Amino acid sequence: MKIILASTSPRRKDLMDLAKIDYEIMASRFDEKVDINLSLQEQSKEIAYGKAKEVFENTQSDRTVIGADTLVIVNGKQFG
Repeated sequence: MKIILASTSPRRKDLMDLAKIDYEIMASRFDEKVDINLSLQEQSKEIAYGKAKEVFENTQSDRTVIGADTLVIVNGKQFG
């Protein structure tokens, strides 16, 4: 089974390498706009799922796709 990381984040690549996981990277084209009425946790989960789903739907074979998202909050203000 192939493992695909649906991210081009250098930090996520480092984590996969540190875990010694054999994987490939495929950037997701998922539009990261979310419903601001959702909690921050739900927004992050929605984005991570959307990234993984978009890559999964555009690939074939026996595969697992990993999607992730990071939200940064400083003094109550959200940055990406």
